[in-house]
Amino acid sequence: MFNINGNKWRHVFAWLVAGAIILISGWVGDGLEGNTIFYSDRNEYLPVKWCVLGGLVIAWILLTMLLDWLLLYILPLRTLSQKKQAEPHRILITPISGSKKLLDTIELRLDGYWLVHKDKDAASPCEARFADGLDSLFAIYESSSHSVVPLLRSLKCHSRENTLKQVHFLASSQSKEFADGLKLALANCITNVEIHVYEHALDFEDIDNVYHALDEIINRVTKDKGVFTDKDIIVDFTGGQKPTSVALALYTLHRNIVCQYVQTGGDKEVLQYDMALRSATGHS
Repeated sequence: MFNINGNKWRHVFAWLVAGAIILISGWVGDGLEGNTIFYSDRNEYLPVKWCVLGGLVIAWILLTMLLDWLLLYILPLRTLSQKKQAEPHRILITPISGSKKLLDTIELRLDGYWLVHKDKDAASPCEARFADGLDSLFAIYESSSHSVVPLLRSLKCHSRENTLKQVHFLASSQSKEFADGLKLALANCITNVEIHVYEHALDFEDIDNVYHALDEIINRVTKDKGVFTDKDIIVDFTGGQKPTSVALALYTLHRNIVCQYVQTGGDKEVLQYDMALRSATGHS
């Protein structure tokens, strides 16, 4: 069973239903001159019939748009989105949480940046060098409670087959310095990936502030036609405050952009959601 509330299947369903309606209606006028609109042995009628055929194509397109709109805004909602394992995307946008104290977990030594973490029950700190690569970091920290583990899991997911091209961090005034330090450290870890930190510190409890920051980033990324499109982007709403997650997920409702959540428990998967703006009451 396919879900017509999903963007892909909703479009397919609308095209098929509209085509069927137009095809059936095309034979309503078959009684005209006793011929079909597609064939006649009287050549003088052919120009007229080609015009009729063109009109049917236009009607098909218009009817498809109407059905697509009806499916999106009028029909009752069954499900917003079915969660699934995230697919690699070219652009990852994610909030970075944490206080300035987290800066102490990234140490710059002569041999490069190191990630340091000490659990309460551990006798000695857990350390890994960024220059050794993402797999090395993830192998050491996968089972730890370090706050960057969900980010490492996300980066590993989207770096498959060298898909990932850009990472954009959203940071609050409390996490801005940590995000800047993390950007420099990751530059030694993942190659051929641009890492950016949004220039302004955000209020993670201000939905409007986060929403417009995300809008600015996405418009900047997609302004050059043919380079990146909405389908290349995935927005992570794992980090930040609860209003941050609301703002990020809300933005994806209005664009052809998916969002993701990195599990901190359970199977610890990176889950992808393709959300759509519809109401269970049938009103938009």
